[in-house]
Amino acid sequence: MRKRFIICFICVLSLFSFSAFIADDDPITLLLKKLEEFTKKFPQEKVYLHLDKSYYAIGDDIWFKAYVVDSKTAAPTAISNILYIELINERDSLTKQLKLQMVSGIAWGDFKLSDSLAEGNYRIRAYTQWMRNAGAEFFFDKTIKIGNGWANKVFTKTYNVYSVDNNIEKLKSTIRFTDKSGKPYNNTTVAFETRLGNVVGSKGNGLTNANGEITVETLNKDANVNKTGLIKTTISMADGSKVLKGLEKPILQK
Repeated sequence: MRKRFIICFICVLSLFSFSAFIADDDPITLLLKKLEEFTKKFPQEKVYLHLDKSYYAIGDDIWFKAYVVDSKTAAPTAISNILYIELINERDSLTKQLKLQMVSGIAWGDFKLSDSLAEGNYRIRAYTQWMRNAGAEFFFDKTIKIGNGWANKVFTKTYNVYSVDNNIEKLKSTIRFTDKSGKPYNNTTVAFETRLGNVVGSKGNGLTNANGEITVETLNKDANVNKTGLIKTTISMADGSKVLKGLEKPILQK
């Protein structure tokens, strides 16, 4: 009887010892531990892009706001300062590329869809140099439809006059709004917003003149710093609809 008890005790003790051994050296536990160490040493970024609409016509602007975050914590990235955003056609050829400076993981920008583009399906791809280390499968990649330019109701043309006064750069932009036949949208309300980099410069609205024009002024109070200026306008149509138009990006520099 005592012999049987000793044998049972040894078996139970062996079972607990084996279980402890398994807990310490379980390959899944070790893998998770190694993965945790790897993600701490090499954190992964993730890009989110918010587009202003889902469908575009030739002559439009694709306006977007980009967020780059830590994929694990969702906090703004502390790794990268530059974001690359590309427009790729159906033949997988690069059509346009932007290199944007980020502030706290955020950047704004636009693609102007010139008349030379063909209609079809395009991809918008966004990534940082750090993300390239992990491969393209981690990039932001979205397919959009770009249609015939005749669906576009408003066309713009911008004339810029650049000057510097007391180290303040001034860019006076005269923007003309016309329909597809070239007829001006006169006496029409236009709201506008200017940006320098990621900072909003000014907001306002006005009426177009007889030639369908309004004038918007962009100021850069630090002329020693090169900055990209953006102008976003919204024109109110006679039928009550509003059309958002992004304009060419003037460069303010000394």
